[in-house]
Amino acid sequence: MSVLADCCQKRSFLVQELYEHWEAEHREAMQACDAEDLCGEYLDVARLMNRWWARLSDDFFRTGLSDLSGPGRLFLSASRRMARLGGLIHELAVSFRARHYTVEGSDDVKLAAVELDKLAAQAAEYWKPWDPKDSDAAHAAYLRGEYDDVEDLLRERTS
Repeated sequence: MSVLADCCQKRSFLVQELYEHWEAEHREAMQACDAEDLCGEYLDVARLMNRWWARLSDDFFRTGLSDLSGPGRLFLSASRRMARLGGLIHELAVSFRARHYTVEGSDDVKLAAVELDKLAAQAAEYWKPWDPKDSDAAHAAYLRGEYDDVEDLLRERTS
């Protein structure tokens, strides 16, 4: 009887170890699947951001968008956030690849993050932060007669 008890005791520990190992492996695999889903979501939003930029820049250059500040600043904020998050998501995916999991879309996330960073830089050129001091200085220059009118600006651009 003691041989049977000893055998069952030892094998019960083996079963427990197998279960815990399976649970750990399964948890990590599920997290890798979640990281893959996160990559897919990121890429969907990155595509939407590219469409938004195309429309925004079209409005800026062609149709004379009446309120440039609001949409431009929203885009700038969102594109900077997405560029930063793209790097973080890519790092997460790389950590799973180091543990021999495949995370589909992780390389595309890196490329999309670089592209969004470029778009954020372009947007920052168009929508610089507004400083009330600049407005005050411009108003003072206007009152002194030190300003360019539209004709002067067009002449500079076309000559």
